[in-house]
Amino acid sequence: MTHYKYIVLTDSAATKTKRFRVMWEGFKPTLDKAQSVNRAVNGGLDVSMGGIYEGYEMVIRVRHTEADSNYGTLADLEYFYRLNDPTPTSGSPSNLITMTDHFGTTKYVYMLGQFPRLLMGCEIEGTEAWYMVPVQIQVT
Repeated sequence: MTHYKYIVLTDSAATKTKRFRVMWEGFKPTLDKAQSVNRAVNGGLDVSMGGIYEGYEMVIRVRHTEADSNYGTLADLEYFYRLNDPTPTSGSPSNLITMTDHFGTTKYVYMLGQFPRLLMGCEIEGTEAWYMVPVQIQVT
């Protein structure tokens, strides 16, 4: 099985496609079961089951300025995070992103939560400026 050293993000209008490096130490695939469990009056359990949702927490290592045009910059990653329109008009991208994971599997995802940018080192701009960005991704 082929393994890639990056993920690929593409916006819904296919106007931007970029690779991003994911740190294995911060890579955490998750399954989330929508359910509620309550105690019933008769002493039993009342369990309501919903769907099971796939998600990812990952730390992306990204440069401020990237020498390889296939890879995204910090600004490119922020672009994907800022996609916020669930109903785009006339070809503008929506908040639904196509992600190709490390195994080459394509999934439709949303970026959730916060977007902290953690500087690695003392350079804040240029190709020597690396950032670690923890992101949350929810598969549709």
